[in-house]
Amino acid sequence: NLLNNYRERMELFPQNTDTPDGKIPVIAEVDIEWLKQVEAIFEKNIKDSSFSIEKTSRALHLSTRQFQRRLKRITGLSPKLYLQEMRLQKAKDYLLNGRYATVKETAYASGFQDVRYFSDLFQKHFAVVPSSIMR
Repeated sequence: NLLNNYRERMELFPQNTDTPDGKIPVIAEVDIEWLKQVEAIFEKNIKDSSFSIEKTSRALHLSTRQFQRRLKRITGLSPKLYLQEMRLQKAKDYLLNGRYATVKETAYASGFQDVRYFSDLFQKHFAVVPSSIMR
């Protein structure tokens, strides 16, 4: 899902591509497998608001800087933004499925400590307030 979002961003903003002909870069199979590992680590720790990028890079046996570079090259997002994107997507799923009774519970379950920050971020990202899509 996040990989598709990256491709859509590349189509909308082709000037951001690093290829000389301006086409959307093709992602290698090895990078897709690596990205699945990253997503699995993020998914496992998504509720932990104190989870750090350093923990992820250690789990992948990379320096923090190498991890940042590789994720940015593959997805176009920094690790912090990529994790934030995953948390927002997870929160949206929770809200649509009615998994939690309140926006506050949903925010905490998605790894956000500040409900106000979560609501503002959610509204900027999806152009709708979280409470309006709750079941």
